[in-house]
Amino acid sequence: MQGLLLALGAIVCFAGAGLLWLDSILGVGTCETSIFSSNHSPDGTVAARIQMTDCGATTGYSRVVMLESGRFWKSECRALALDGEPNVIMEWLSDDVLKIVHFAAKADIIGAENVCFGRKIELVQG
Repeated sequence: MQGLLLALGAIVCFAGAGLLWLDSILGVGTCETSIFSSNHSPDGTVAARIQMTDCGATTGYSRVVMLESGRFWKSECRALALDGEPNVIMEWLSDDVLKIVHFAAKADIIGAENVCFGRKIELVQG
């Protein structure tokens, strides 16, 4: 019985390793994120970044503004997500207000937040 369990365990380990290897060769399930701009709030506690994630030929591009907070356990808040590759500019007006100017059509707004981590998000369509 113990030999059967060892054999079964070995099969599961080899199958898992084989799937990981295949995933690394084919690039299945991998996405690449490019960061275009990043800056901290004036008090230094929240970082804002403009990024784009590319998950391959079967998906489109999206431009996203993410806020990140926390030193040891980081949390993220998606302040703005836009379909396509529209131009986006962001500026901290104060510790508590992030102004985001975007040049996307209203129909291309995937999602937008008014507040992230207690910081007001001021959206302006350019």
